[in-house]
Amino acid sequence: SSGINAEWPLRPGISMPILTLAHDFTKYFDNSEFAHKATIYANSLTAVCCGVLLASQSSIFEEKLFAGESDILLERFCYDGCEDGIKECLASLHGANLEISVRNIDVILKFSAYYNIEQLFGLGLKWIRETMSPRNIYRLDKVISFIDAGSYKDLLQETLDLYIINNTTDVCNEILHSLQQEEHVSHNLVNMVLSKGTPKGGAILAKWTFLSVENMKFILEKHPNFNLKKLFEDTTDFINFIRVFTSKNDVLGIDSMKQIIELQNSYYVSYPSVPVSASTSTSELKGPSVSPKTDATSENQERTRKSSPTRSERSTKTKRSDTSKSSRKAQSKKEKSTDCDSALIPLL
Repeated sequence: SSGINAEWPLRPGISMPILTLAHDFTKYFDNSEFAHKATIYANSLTAVCCGVLLASQSSIFEEKLFAGESDILLERFCYDGCEDGIKECLASLHGANLEISVRNIDVILKFSAYYNIEQLFGLGLKWIRETMSPRNIYRLDKVISFIDAGSYKDLLQETLDLYIINNTTDVCNEILHSLQQEEHVSHNLVNMVLSKGTPKGGAILAKWTFLSVENMKFILEKHPNFNLKKLFEDTTDFINFIRVFTSKNDVLGIDSMKQIIELQNSYYVSYPSVPVSASTSTSELKGPSVSPKTDATSENQERTRKSSPTRSERSTKTKRSDTSKSSRKAQSKKEKSTDCDSALIPLL
């Protein structure tokens, strides 16, 4: 190194450029079984890739390549129409620019989630959040159903759920329009929309239920999740809804009758005739609890009170006697004496 510095001296303040990589690739060169060249197969697509670049960005590919697998079949991507999307995903893992659109977003999200490619999934998630629309809920719902349970599925589910909450009316109108055209709407999407007691929910539920026996069975099983009172504010609409089930008794089977009854009972909920407010105490509602003996004692006290003069009445009589004429002093003294005697009557 001293010879190099002597031949090409560096100017003050200038340093040699250093190549920085996001991953440490050295571990792949120490393993003799590692497949440095990998061939990917997806339906009719065949793509030759760099094993190191695949392994450094995907833990799934890394495991396969460390095991010496040089030919990798993408088993979940053997359907028509996925080839272009897979090719673009593989190209992006080799440094190419990726243009995301409605044409390839489904494959990008599915491929990146299934093979645990965080950076690629992040790009797809960002695009779907920025371009979400009522019509795109079906697309995202299909991606969610494709992905296995885990953090990727949870992120997409939260994205869809939040969009439905913030755009409830538009989403309901879109779903109702699709059902009127007899287009497919998944169980998961219907469950998400109706569990929130959304507007036009009753019409959506009735239309969707009528489309197939499988939908009817789903409603009979999941109806506790729905606020039927809010979905069917008009009782007549709910009665017509129930008739959809009773008309299919021969198909649903005898066991479904119990579920239909439970569905009806969940709607016709009985409420107390006199509502109890939070400020009303239990004693105010029930009244004082007294025994029969206490009632009799109270009645005797009432009779005695009426027959005996009160203190204020006695005081009034005394004042009147003091202000009477002198010719009635003797009689006044006699009345006072009588009042004093009556004052000795016990107040029971």
